[in-house]
Amino acid sequence: MEQQPKPKAIRLQDVFIDERTQLRVDGLQEPVVVEYVEAMENGAIFPAIVVYFDGTQHVLADGFHRVEAYRRRGLETVDAIVYTGTVRDAIEYAIGANLRHGLRATRADKQHAVETMLLDEVWTGWSDREIGKKCGVDGKTVASMRIKLGLEPSTTRTTMRAGRLVTIETGNIGAKRSNTSAQATAESPQSAAVELSDKDKAKADAIAQLYGWSVEAAHTYISCTVSKREQDKQRRLERKAEQDKQRQKVLRKMQRDLSDQTRKRIQSGFSEATELAKQYGVSTAVVLEVVQRVADKKR
Repeated sequence: MEQQPKPKAIRLQDVFIDERTQLRVDGLQEPVVVEYVEAMENGAIFPAIVVYFDGTQHVLADGFHRVEAYRRRGLETVDAIVYTGTVRDAIEYAIGANLRHGLRATRADKQHAVETMLLDEVWTGWSDREIGKKCGVDGKTVASMRIKLGLEPSTTRTTMRAGRLVTIETGNIGAKRSNTSAQATAESPQSAAVELSDKDKAKADAIAQLYGWSVEAAHTYISCTVSKREQDKQRRLERKAEQDKQRQKVLRKMQRDLSDQTRKRIQSGFSEATELAKQYGVSTAVVLEVVQRVADKKR
């Protein structure tokens, strides 16, 4: 990666969010965004976001929660470290950013990052060990995920030479993946019938040509990945619904427990709100929301 440039101000509306660079399974977490907004209003200074400029747009690579907080505050400009690169460069940076700072990457986040790299036509050629280092897991975990995705075991070793990443073929150089592997993928229990878009069909055709697979096997392989993607999306929606359900439960309980004396102290500017937020495991903004609800009901 090139030397880190100095941060500079760019227009917030020019920051482009590509869903492929958001590698956290749960996406944006509302409590975190609210806390960031509160901290910003209290004068906190946050690190510059990171974007990659491809000549047309600034693709966000790091700082999703910060950008959302800036937008809610109505800011027009934001400090950003701007690298020259593509969406793929932004994705690679985002994978490492999840491990370097901010919210701790969950096991699901790391697995999603590994899957992203394994399904990429370039990164899939990296060794299990190098992908594992990039995603914060061990090589055995990567090897296991290759099998689950219907990919052949890695026959490469990736190493750094003269500051560059070099991949060394340790198996049969130039050998194409066999149709046997593709057929095994086609017979996988995950190969549920999925209607492929024109883009997915084109990707399948490219894979068939690149690896010498039959067109049918390549289409089945892409169908599996699309099916898994849809299943993951559904699971994320279910998790979010459950989180919202739990949040409403906490709000109702807090509303029942909130005494008039406590509410009046909070409205008078006492620090009760912060202590109450800690007690219930929510942000201060949630406590103030409950106080407002109770006050509205009593009018």
